[in-house]
Amino acid sequence: MERLKKGKSWCWLGGALFIFVLFYYITVRTPLAGDDWGYAVNGMSGNPFGKAWEFYFTWSGRYFAELWGFIVAPHKGLWNLLNPALFAGIYVLLYQIVNPKRNSFSVAILIAAMMLTVADRLRMETYTWIMGTTYVVPLFLILLVIWMMKNLLFTNKKIKPGHYLVLIFLNFYIGLAMENISAASILLNLLMLIYAYFRRKDALKLTIVGFAISILGFALIRMSPGAAFRLARDNQTWIELELMGQIQQNWTHFLNYTFVANKYMMLILSLITFLALIHHWVDRIWMNKKDKLAAVVQGLILTIAIVACCSPTFVEKLNLEFFSVFCDLETTGGLIFCSLFYLLYIANLFWILFTLYEDEERVEKLMMVMMAGTCNLAMLLSPIYGPRSSLYTVYFIILLTASIASKIKTSNAEAAVILVICGGLCFQRSLSWKRIYTQVAQVQAERESILQYYREHPEDDEAWIPRMPEESIHSADIEEGDTYHQNSFKEYYGLPETTKLIFYKKQ
Repeated sequence: MERLKKGKSWCWLGGALFIFVLFYYITVRTPLAGDDWGYAVNGMSGNPFGKAWEFYFTWSGRYFAELWGFIVAPHKGLWNLLNPALFAGIYVLLYQIVNPKRNSFSVAILIAAMMLTVADRLRMETYTWIMGTTYVVPLFLILLVIWMMKNLLFTNKKIKPGHYLVLIFLNFYIGLAMENISAASILLNLLMLIYAYFRRKDALKLTIVGFAISILGFALIRMSPGAAFRLARDNQTWIELELMGQIQQNWTHFLNYTFVANKYMMLILSLITFLALIHHWVDRIWMNKKDKLAAVVQGLILTIAIVACCSPTFVEKLNLEFFSVFCDLETTGGLIFCSLFYLLYIANLFWILFTLYEDEERVEKLMMVMMAGTCNLAMLLSPIYGPRSSLYTVYFIILLTASIASKIKTSNAEAAVILVICGGLCFQRSLSWKRIYTQVAQVQAERESILQYYREHPEDDEAWIPRMPEESIHSADIEEGDTYHQNSFKEYYGLPETTKLIFYKKQ
């Protein structure tokens, strides 16, 4: 039992292998979908670097995201390896950033469980979609920045010229990959600069360079002529809104994609934080009234959060409509409750972190919370706020949860409970994903056979194509009137331009 509590120094290797194999399984069985078709066609028809440069002036400031699409989308076999490698790398970086001195096994399996229990829409838009991987790459890179800088700033390691080159490259790529992670990168570099100013004067120049490059990247992505043109063309109504109007329009999305939709993430965070809080107050046997009151308030807020995470199950499975107020953002009561409560939850989380930790540990964990918040708060000012935009917030919360778990002096029984719960979640999600993506592969094989027929019989005006299983692949089916994706699909699969595509649901 002691092994379950302490783990092995190499346990993260087993976790990384598990993540790689599982993601390889689902990636190989996932076909191109949605925007993938268009980027594959464009990537095969010209120089990808030139195409990305052209798109910077006509479509998007996300130069490196566009470049990824033009290089990878035409080569599905390359993505089959890169996608599982990226997520295995993210898993390793999360573990190494936490660098647990205790609870190694618990932390390793906790990270895996939280990675596998993300919301279905987030999974569909980032885990199994080539153009969704454009969100994953900068996540991997910013975790690499955090890992490198933590090892430099929190130790006495000497700053070398190579550190400057690596930091410049990573921050520049992140800045021109995605807007919200670009904004978060500025915050990260600013916080590291402040820390260096007070604690590591010898690292001040390095952090100033990182901060400057992150600002440059953000400026370039925001000032892109293509992004400005696209915004003016597609989102004129949004532009006309005042600042508070934009925030109000996106507030429900913020609550949903940060808290409500991520019920497993919030549940695990709240439970682990509660466990850490219990250990802290138990160690302080002689508490004054002020400390006792603080413990009650902190615990009560976490308890409400745990109930809120379970409320969708209470409503759906037990028909207990009362609990809808904890999670239903479409009702006035639910929206008001969630707006007030989750602001209180964030304040309570800061309070708890100040209570539990000191010095570098406190700084590190508060940085994680601020990074998580910045990524989704930045989306309040975006006309397009979708599930994939919350990827960074979710993973910074995973990082925070694992970091808290690594400091708890767990008993053998508590270590066993974490193992059983997280292991059970990993097992359940693995089986679920195996079923989903096995069905996806079967439907895709059927599609390929049908499309081959229509390529050989161009005289047939209508192509009847089976839909993918629900909640499996993002943008795999094309709705009537979606001309761009219909044309991209036909060009990618070599169908006549005159063919009418009809995606039907199999009985």
